[in-house]
Amino acid sequence: MLIILMYHQIHQVLQPQRIKLFKQHLEYLMRNFNICSLQNISARKINLVLSFDDAYVDFYTHIWPLLKKYGLPATLAVPTNWIQTVADISLKQRLNIIYPQGLEAKTAKSQPLCTWGELAELAQSHLINIAAHSHNHCNLTHPGVDLAKEIVLPKNLLEDKLKTKIDTFVFPFGATNKQVNAYTLSYYKYALRIGGALNKSNGAGLLYRMDADRLWLNNNPLSATTILGLASKYVLNRVRGK
Repeated sequence: MLIILMYHQIHQVLQPQRIKLFKQHLEYLMRNFNICSLQNISARKINLVLSFDDAYVDFYTHIWPLLKKYGLPATLAVPTNWIQTVADISLKQRLNIIYPQGLEAKTAKSQPLCTWGELAELAQSHLINIAAHSHNHCNLTHPGVDLAKEIVLPKNLLEDKLKTKIDTFVFPFGATNKQVNAYTLSYYKYALRIGGALNKSNGAGLLYRMDADRLWLNNNPLSATTILGLASKYVLNRVRGK
């Protein structure tokens, strides 16, 4: 059994309590589940994969220290076109940009996402699985989207700059269709979408994620009832051929 949780930005300057809530959330998950990477799933346990979208700088400054402290693996999805080479403004300025403004072209100079240097440091850790998150963070199902530019180019850029194998793609907005699925899986072993469903324990192919921001922000556990709902959604997806 595989559950993939989806997170975004954790830190917000006007809500310092968010960091404490997220720390408590991680500690709860550690007590109750086998937190692992996509590449190291156990067939006999309830596996939990932590995935973080968009590579906000707070992943480097606030989330990564917690993951390192607890020895927890995670997947970090990177939209390559928004990544700056280095930061030439203060960290405080970078952290002030809230989600999702950091993914807009007009805020690119504010450098709210990790830099290539910060990503390289993360990629060197055995805990962080860097994933492609398209080049421009666009909806891949829209007409006229250049799939090679949005799906293949990020893989090449990440592998070249970070010197690590990229085998995971995370669909922006969770949006995909059969054509996009097939194209993506011809280049990646794992393709992650949204859908709030359980996954088979082998962990390969098209995988569903659950929006976990509402869990930790409201201090809600990943309860047995929630897991049952994920299992039901998995069965429904199989029936519908998704």
